[in-house]
Amino acid sequence: MKITLVLFMLIPATANANELADVVPSGSNPRIVRTVDFVNKLMATTMLCENAIGREQYQAARQIGLSRFTEYAGKEKALEYIKGIEQRFSADPRMMTMQKTADRLKCTERINDIYFEYSDL
Repeated sequence: MKITLVLFMLIPATANANELADVVPSGSNPRIVRTVDFVNKLMATTMLCENAIGREQYQAARQIGLSRFTEYAGKEKALEYIKGIEQRFSADPRMMTMQKTADRLKCTERINDIYFEYSDL
């Protein structure tokens, strides 16, 4: 099943199912909503924590996001959405400050929490 995810890259990393309801067409599979939320949270967290945990973790999160979105939108569109997420978070001026002060242990815990929260996907 393919759906158009045109506005997904505009969703904040903290988006919840209610905020996504305006973006995801009504009647959409709830799994798609959770997938978008998962990818946004995971990518935002690994981008923020990149200095503390290493580029490899971020690259892994990017690949996970790409594979999850490809399932619903095709590879080309999925890559477009991933790049949109990256641009949105990179443009946030708070990101640089937070990246410098990110704690490795707290980052690792948060990433593990995200994986646990979305382990049903």
